[in-house]
Amino acid sequence: MASQDRMTISAAISRAKTIVSATDRAITEQQLRTAMTINIVTGSGAVLWYAVCVPNQLLNVFFQNILGASSTQLGLLVAVTQVATLFQLFSIYIYGKLRTRKLFWAICHVPHRLYGLVLVAVALSVAHGGSRTLGIRLIICGLAASWVLTMVASTGWWTWQADLYPERMRATFFGRRSAVLATVGMVWFFGVTLALDMLRMIDSLYVYAAIFAVATLAGVADIVFHVLIPEPVRADSNETTTWSDFIEPLRNRNFMRYAVGMGLWAFSTGFAGPFFAPYITSPRAIGAPIIWLGVLFAISQTAWIATVGTWGKLMDRYGRKPVVLLCSLWPLTWTGYLVLTHGNYMVVLPVLALLGGILSPGCAEGSMQLLLTLAPGKNRTAYVAWYTTLIGLIAAGGAVLGGRLNDALISFHRTIAGAWRVNGFHIVIGAGLVLCLISLVFINRVEEPQSTPVRRLLREMARRPG
Repeated sequence: MASQDRMTISAAISRAKTIVSATDRAITEQQLRTAMTINIVTGSGAVLWYAVCVPNQLLNVFFQNILGASSTQLGLLVAVTQVATLFQLFSIYIYGKLRTRKLFWAICHVPHRLYGLVLVAVALSVAHGGSRTLGIRLIICGLAASWVLTMVASTGWWTWQADLYPERMRATFFGRRSAVLATVGMVWFFGVTLALDMLRMIDSLYVYAAIFAVATLAGVADIVFHVLIPEPVRADSNETTTWSDFIEPLRNRNFMRYAVGMGLWAFSTGFAGPFFAPYITSPRAIGAPIIWLGVLFAISQTAWIATVGTWGKLMDRYGRKPVVLLCSLWPLTWTGYLVLTHGNYMVVLPVLALLGGILSPGCAEGSMQLLLTLAPGKNRTAYVAWYTTLIGLIAAGGAVLGGRLNDALISFHRTIAGAWRVNGFHIVIGAGLVLCLISLVFINRVEEPQSTPVRRLLREMARRPG
């Protein structure tokens, strides 16, 4: 009997050791396929959260058009998420001390996703006569705290995924993942905007509160189930983080060109980007029903789904840089806003959404894939942290300055050649587009091993459209 007990205990210990050391063994093909499935399924929950709980179209409309925030305050809300990237630098030392990344990442991200409850509370408070000004401040402060938490830990997710998926197929997988998540996001966002238009008999603040609550639940579930994805042996697991490792990315000229270039690009898109949705739906501007945000999102996401897989394959075949350069031109579609009016928005906006949806996935997916290609495996955490930090700090000024300029020019109106009506927001858009073109000069100087020029990529695309 004692012998059986000892055997049972021994077997239990053996199983425990197997579980504990799971990250020390190579990931099997079956585990990799399972990880891909979990990644996509749980990521769908994250999409619901990000679609409404961060400064994107719906939150921007809620913040400015419903709560009455100014463009400057909206710019500050966007800037908060970007300045918080400074805290990614702490992750270099934190992850340098940790043997694995999953637990710390999950601990930081659960309260990050619970920020959605702040939005629920503000919506319900204002619906019952609470102060809109206080609600605006709570949203800004809550988002700041939430973003600090995610920035401290988010590099761990990227390095975890980079170690898990081989580079030969990483861009293709993330392209497929992006297509699925885009589909989920499209259905969710269209449903959200449809609900806001159809439930007009109910105070919209209650509808917003319900939307934020569902998104928060889905966002937390994403983190809880995401930890089922295995974590392979870290490429830098036997390395001790030193000061030299910490500042290594800053000494890498190629990396710095890329980080500064993408930072300037983010600065330029942040100059006008946060203000489009409020501009489209505001009665003082275009005055489109809010369902139009859902329609445009559906159009752009359908185009995203149709093209993101192709961009991923092109990246694996011809390099990340040419795809990023080409697709970084998608903000040029904003020139259509210069002729947008209440009379033509039903024609102009769908065209702009379609063009943006075709090009933007190559930029969004390719920019991070190019970073992972440029960053050496043994010090990848430092590169990801510095990249995100530099982009955030540079980009933060764009949203703040764009908001201030938009507020300063709110009363500006001119008629040119007796027909074209120019307003202050048009000037903001024009300034953003000029800055976008300047940023591409820096990105073009980045050296990526085994990449091809953009002109060759265009020739190959014309030859093989599939």
